[in-house]
Amino acid sequence: RFGGRLRCFPSAGGFARESGEAPPAETDSGAGPMIGFFRRRVRPGRSEALVRGFADVAEIWRRSIPGCLWASVARCDEDGDYVWDVRIFANRAAYAAHVDKSNAELTRKMETWFSNYDVDTAFSGALYGAQLAEKQDLSSSMRETKQPRQIFEQYDFKHSELLGTIPRL
Repeated sequence: RFGGRLRCFPSAGGFARESGEAPPAETDSGAGPMIGFFRRRVRPGRSEALVRGFADVAEIWRRSIPGCLWASVARCDEDGDYVWDVRIFANRAAYAAHVDKSNAELTRKMETWFSNYDVDTAFSGALYGAQLAEKQDLSSSMRETKQPRQIFEQYDFKHSELLGTIPRL
């Protein structure tokens, strides 16, 4: 018996690539997609600024990382102080690129976006991926802003009982 609950919130911003736009997932080499669900608290009165900042960052991801397949932020209807961020990547390389600290434009835009989060409240979520031999670096491109405490679970697709077959994106 499944004990979970599915909750859907309308996206406030982001993008989803059309199926023909995405590079193939590296399922044959043991790698594959990475999927993240993250819940974060927004500073009071900063929800609209957060959505605008996220849109700027998502546009950089869309334009420069073909393997970033989905990026969205949604306000949590039951608690307006929180948002859900969802990311889907074709592979680990795309995941790493989305927080590339050598990309000055991305770093600057992420600083602006993250300045709207309450970094005194832990970020939480889950990262699903293929062959997560080690914990993935879950930091962002932020340099100046205080780094929030993060509570993330990580799940590896190689454990077949977890989710079944690796999805072909």
